[in-house]
Amino acid sequence: RDPWRMSFDWQGRLWVGDVGWSNQEELSVAVAGANLGWPIIEGNVCLRGFDDNQCTARSDLTAPVYTYSRGPDDCAAITGALANTRYNDTVFFSDFCSGQVWALIGRTAGDWQVQEIARFDTPVASLSADANGDVYVLTHGHGGVFRLDFGE
Repeated sequence: RDPWRMSFDWQGRLWVGDVGWSNQEELSVAVAGANLGWPIIEGNVCLRGFDDNQCTARSDLTAPVYTYSRGPDDCAAITGALANTRYNDTVFFSDFCSGQVWALIGRTAGDWQVQEIARFDTPVASLSADANGDVYVLTHGHGGVFRLDFGE
């Protein structure tokens, strides 16, 4: 519906952070010709006006890799997926409003684990990586730029 940020990973897959419509945010892998379900599905939820058969009985729809429902402080996974880092089995993403940053960890489809790795007091505007593959969080307003330190 509204791909906001994209990043290629260590296997050449294109990860997309997709801003939801009203309740769901999602991370998907874009493949040529894939139908990610808009406008009948938001994340993994069938939207009003469509019955479940229209959403689930279609073999042409590609499900997202990960979704989350918005909490009261969440608004959009606008930083999308940062996958080209030195952490080859990890995709980083965040929510603009809550300031949370998560890691989606795993190498096998269907075997991803999500872990919150940071929370900022200001909105997270973007994620980036330097030439060494270190991960940086860019916050909105007067927040700043922060390098994530995993104690290595």
